[in-house]
Amino acid sequence: MGEVYAAYDTVKDRTVALKLLPVELASDPDYQERFRREARTAARLQEPHVIPIHDFGEIDGVLYIDMRLVNGRDLRSVLREERVLRPGRAVAIAGQIAAALDAAHADGLVHRDVKPENVLLTESDFAYLADFGIASRENDSKLTTHGSAIGSFAYMAPERFDDAPVSGQADVYSLGCLLHECLTGSTPYPSRTVSAQIKAHLYQPPPLVSSVVPQVPPGLDHVLLRALAKNPAERQRTAGELAAAAKAALSGAQATEANTVIAQAGAGAPSPHHTAPIPRRDLTPHPTGRPPGQAGQSYAAGPPPYDPRQPAAHPVPMVTQAPRRDQERRSPVIPILLTVLVVAVLGVVGLIVRSTFTGDDKQADNPGASVSLTDAAPAPTATSTAAPTTATPSIPGPAGPPVDPPSSATSSSSAAPTTASPTTGPGLSGPGYDYQGWVSTPTARCNYIDPAMMVASSKSTKIVICRTETGAYYYRGHSTKSGQAIEIANPVKVSGGWRVDNKGVTYDISSAELWIHRGTTSLLREPMTAYDEG
Repeated sequence: MGEVYAAYDTVKDRTVALKLLPVELASDPDYQERFRREARTAARLQEPHVIPIHDFGEIDGVLYIDMRLVNGRDLRSVLREERVLRPGRAVAIAGQIAAALDAAHADGLVHRDVKPENVLLTESDFAYLADFGIASRENDSKLTTHGSAIGSFAYMAPERFDDAPVSGQADVYSLGCLLHECLTGSTPYPSRTVSAQIKAHLYQPPPLVSSVVPQVPPGLDHVLLRALAKNPAERQRTAGELAAAAKAALSGAQATEANTVIAQAGAGAPSPHHTAPIPRRDLTPHPTGRPPGQAGQSYAAGPPPYDPRQPAAHPVPMVTQAPRRDQERRSPVIPILLTVLVVAVLGVVGLIVRSTFTGDDKQADNPGASVSLTDAAPAPTATSTAAPTTATPSIPGPAGPPVDPPSSATSSSSAAPTTASPTTGPGLSGPGYDYQGWVSTPTARCNYIDPAMMVASSKSTKIVICRTETGAYYYRGHSTKSGQAIEIANPVKVSGGWRVDNKGVTYDISSAELWIHRGTTSLLREPMTAYDEG
């Protein structure tokens, strides 16, 4: 609900996410209250996976929320690109969102709009639950639009379609729908019409995940069947209970991956800032001489890793008092909006997203859209999400020292690229590996259902080259010494093996050796201990 821009805070010398309630909604008391409720809700929740609020208020009738901004993208973008997630990764992400939901439920709040668009991920898979714009107190009927139910049909619990009381179990149901989609690439009840989708939520039993994707552990079927029960009392008591049961249902390698994702997410999350309140500031996005923000940035916090065994107790910045009317009038809204738009067009700070959704039957084609059940006209319940990042960070190779490739570098190697098509690899099998890579090393294993085209290892590395269903190739490597892992797109089949380019650093892989080098400078050269191309 609202439009989100990157804005430069001249007082604290930082780029923030600035969420504005659209001017056309500013006169609607319902939307004003929901917007303020979102700010107060997120500011009050002391949970690492809830995006913190720096400040909020009103300037010349335009409500704003000032939030932290970091690199990331929403889960919808990830699913659009990858279609499905590996079970360990999906469960790890769901567990982090469960922690945010449990914190909200402990405060008597129901989010009511859990969906991939409202889950933001950093590059390390640290997850944040966004958009509390339609959150409500349990059994609170005053935060709907004229008594209508607001949410996203594809993820909405059956009791939401009736006058029955709504509790945290409604969010447990939505989290179950989200986990189902992460595992299968589809919501539990896909339909081209809203009416059919509602009937399915009310009367149709949920499909078994393992019947759609056989690689999913059967234990997850039981977890999701309970989460998607029609009767709220039959679901898990808390979102955390759902997440714990899902993790317990994973097999050994998948459970290891879930733990790895959680550990990497925490290690990759930015550290939080603990700052004292400052005087009221002007949040006008000003063009400056500073470097422009990178594309794909999203507002988010930087908390410690999710630990399902402990309640979250990490402090986040609290909201300060809203400005007084005499202070607000000092900063007219027109320059703010014009500056935001000019800055967005020039690319100094990028527009993250601007989206509105409608409430007709076509909403079923977009399962993440938010709509009102009783509104025939378009329902202005836009949700802010993060755009996919286009910047690729420099990551050290899995088996060598960290390197910072120069802006230009040449590679000299006798191996020349060939146009020969690689042989298919589903039949690969050997000591410690199968048709998807190394069994006990999730970071040297193909993504979900992708087959391995080559599996190899040296003294300090485990390597796999995988092929997607669209025919694209990618390299995954794991250092057994440092524990570092890397994934690189577009490896090339060459005479005698494979070649991978990592921003000027070349990986030459053959049955004889792994050679990582920058030009003629060798960074790592080890004989292979295993090599299989099928």
